[in-house]
Amino acid sequence: MSLIPANSIEVDTTVSPPPMVLILGETGAGKSNFINKLSPGSAQVGHKLESCTTKPMLIPAVISQKPVLLVDTPGFNDTYRSDVEILREIAGVLTLQFGCGVKLCGVLYLHDILSPRITGSSARQLAILQRIVGEENFRNVVLVTTKWPSRCSEPDIGAPVREGDLRQRFWEPMLRGRAGMCRFDGTPENAACIVRGLLGRAGDEGVVLRLQRELMQDRMILHKTAAGQMVVGFRESEQQMLHNMNQWGGNVGGELKEEVERLTMSIKRRTEEEERLKEDILEKVRAEVEEVVKKQFEVQGKKSTVVNVIGWLIGICSLGIGITMQAAM
Repeated sequence: MSLIPANSIEVDTTVSPPPMVLILGETGAGKSNFINKLSPGSAQVGHKLESCTTKPMLIPAVISQKPVLLVDTPGFNDTYRSDVEILREIAGVLTLQFGCGVKLCGVLYLHDILSPRITGSSARQLAILQRIVGEENFRNVVLVTTKWPSRCSEPDIGAPVREGDLRQRFWEPMLRGRAGMCRFDGTPENAACIVRGLLGRAGDEGVVLRLQRELMQDRMILHKTAAGQMVVGFRESEQQMLHNMNQWGGNVGGELKEEVERLTMSIKRRTEEEERLKEDILEKVRAEVEEVVKKQFEVQGKKSTVVNVIGWLIGICSLGIGITMQAAM
């Protein structure tokens, strides 16, 4: 289902856009650092616990002399934004990419190997990833461990152990589905090698993720998709926890009282935000495309490219505009 008609007088659909790679991972996993190795200075790198990537950002890069579009995304454990907001934005990006006829090569999922354990937040993000992608598309995912100590630094003897836990426990279902797994050593050469590996998995047609099929082909609202239901499930789990705590009696104090208050507020916020999952993402993106295409045609007086349209809607790194224009030619 195309968002841009083939005979559009405002968009040049004869120019084939470069393929796209979606980059996911928790806040602090090193997504921006990874991208900067491919397109120096394109992404802001954080050194605190706060997220630097607050919205998806389109970043052009060149891999083996071929243009590629990278999409940097905020983590589902974002400092200031909810799972609902981030899922809506990722759904919007994937709807835009699919509807504009851009080939999606797959997903890179980054994980900080220095994290001492898999937290509840990590497990939730992994569950959402699996439902966005779909089991049938696990082979189009590469799971990347980051922040490995350099050879010159103090070795972290726990890192290989944590890597083994990821392979044998947490990532085992995806690896069984033929997902890739590799280490990122922090060099531009290795970053390019990882992306090339993902591109090689995509084939000529690319991949259609489960979330895209649900939204674009099955015409489901986001609330009813597998990923949307997973986010709803988080709220239901909190409701069950709160119910269990209330069963213990009303005389709660100290830390338990604080947890009851936290859960109550979280459930209220999640319930309100879930209403936004009931929007028709496809129609929302279609309206945005029509508006920006018309506006840019009026301003420029000439046809735009598909890459320009995507860049205007997602947000494009200014340092990469020259690459994007070359890629679209």
